[in-house]
Order: sequence, then structure tokens, then C-alpha cells
Amino acid sequence: MKHSFISVFTIILLFSAHVSTAAQAGSLRFGKDSQVIKLQDIKMKGPNGEQLYLGYLLETDYFVLGTGVQDKGYVIGIKGQDDGFYRIPDAQKVQIAKNTGLLPREFPLYTISPLQYAIGYSLWFSIAILCLWMMIGKMSRKPKRL
Repeated sequence: MKHSFISVFTIILLFSAHVSTAAQAGSLRFGKDSQVIKLQDIKMKGPNGEQLYLGYLLETDYFVLGTGVQDKGYVIGIKGQDDGFYRIPDAQKVQIAKNTGLLPREFPLYTISPLQYAIGYSLWFSIAILCLWMMIGKMSRKPKRL
């Protein structure tokens, strides 16, 4: 009984630590979540005059906790919208935008941060920690006397 309580308590702690990030507070997640990470401002304006920036799209799959993360490449983000973006146009239009100074000549390099990976694969980390906890608990039990 004591061991199962500790296991459940550990799951709750891991879950609450995950959902307490500012963008995800108080929500249960299922399915895909897209996030545009800003790399730099650009001079280009959107079709409705909105301010834009160069960024990359990160998709995270959730089943309460993260089950996977995918880098979807460069996008043009819309300022003020966490998940608003436009796909990068074809190479010819990109070259024209670079030549006119609307886009940078060289796109900045980026990497997915360790925190983004940790959130993206948090379900698997939680399961591994829970299994390890249960194995340690089982090994530390004293044998019962008859």
C-alpha cells in the first residue's frame, strides 16, 4: 500500500511539474501542439499588414505528457500569435525576398533545446522513472519470515 502511494505521488509530481510551464498551465494535452519559435525579426509584412518574424515550427505529440517532438523547419511567424505562421514560399520567391532585404541572406541556424526535448518525450521519461522507482522499491523490501 505504501509503495503504491509513493508511485502515484511520483506520477502526480511529474505531471504537475510538466503542466506548470507558463504556456501549458492547467491543461491536459492530447494530440499535436504546434509552437513557432522566433529566430529573428524580418522586414516583411503579412497580407493584412501584420508584423512577421523568421522562426521554426516545433510539433509536439501529447498523450497527457509528451510522446514525441518533431522539427518542421523554417516558417514565417506572426507576431502576437503563438501558433500563427505562414509556410516558407518556394525557392524563387525566397530568393527575391532575400535580394530585396525582406528576408535575411542566410537563415540563422537553430537547434531544439534540451528542455523542448524533455517536454516532448516527458511521458517516456516519466514511465522510465516510475519503473526504476518500482524496481528499487522491490529490491529494497526485506523478505518476510514465515
